[in-house]
Amino acid sequence: MCIEDIRLGRKTRAAQTRVTLGVVSVLTVGNAFDRVSLIFSNPSAASVTFSINNPAVDGEGITIATADPPVKLNIRDDGRLVTSQWFAVAAVGTPTVDVFETFLEEK
Repeated sequence: MCIEDIRLGRKTRAAQTRVTLGVVSVLTVGNAFDRVSLIFSNPSAASVTFSINNPAVDGEGITIATADPPVKLNIRDDGRLVTSQWFAVAAVGTPTVDVFETFLEEK
């Protein structure tokens, strides 16, 4: 998979998952070399932190507070971050987060 696949207009498919977090780091998405975009959304009342490091540590990574907009990553602008595995942790409680992914279809 490369940026040329996107320029050529290859077909894509989307996936959405809801992940329940806690104060212990959990895997939110695994490695996916065919993933071309990734969106993290926090509809809950607690701040959450996303990280490519395992374990994710509260405040060390991409932190999304309650009123913050979703974080959007794409292969063109963010490169390998999009295809990497991501972990997340909550500041408090057990909030849920939404993860949206776009993948290139097989040829």
